[in-house]
Amino acid sequence: MEFPKSFIRASEAYNTFEHHVPAPYLRRAFQIDHEAKANVIITALGFYELYLNGERITKGRLAPYISNPDDLVYYDTYEVTLRAGENVLGVWLGNGFTNNPGGHIWDFDIAAFRAAPQMALCLTYTDKSGEAHCIESDETWRTESSPLLFDDYRFGEIYDGRLEIPGWNTIGFDDSA
Repeated sequence: MEFPKSFIRASEAYNTFEHHVPAPYLRRAFQIDHEAKANVIITALGFYELYLNGERITKGRLAPYISNPDDLVYYDTYEVTLRAGENVLGVWLGNGFTNNPGGHIWDFDIAAFRAAPQMALCLTYTDKSGEAHCIESDETWRTESSPLLFDDYRFGEIYDGRLEIPGWNTIGFDDSA
């Protein structure tokens, strides 16, 4: 199993109480020529929900666990089955601990690690010839704002269902925009 080499994010902008930045959707479509088992390693500075071909596969809520990224970053692993043809990885990022506009008592709003949510991922599978491949978090991912306009694990969220993008994490979705 290969660990991801880099973190990616939709933008440098992050939430404050005065300026809301929507939680980003990140999407990566790829092709393989046969059904295959794959392993995924994912971590986030923030929270994430991971999808494969539209199906949510994240183990629980508020993944990964909350940590101070100056000391420790948790990661999760999943075993998934890829289908022959197109497959789509989708990640929905939330703010988590690294973009905490609340917590003024503890100065989280001015913490050195404060940043926009970001994630690192590597999906590893083996092709028919036995060669291993890694679909990784890199510049090929597509991003878009989600209907989650504000999120904080202490202060809740603002969600506007009118901004939903049906099928954003599914096969056949046109992500050219």
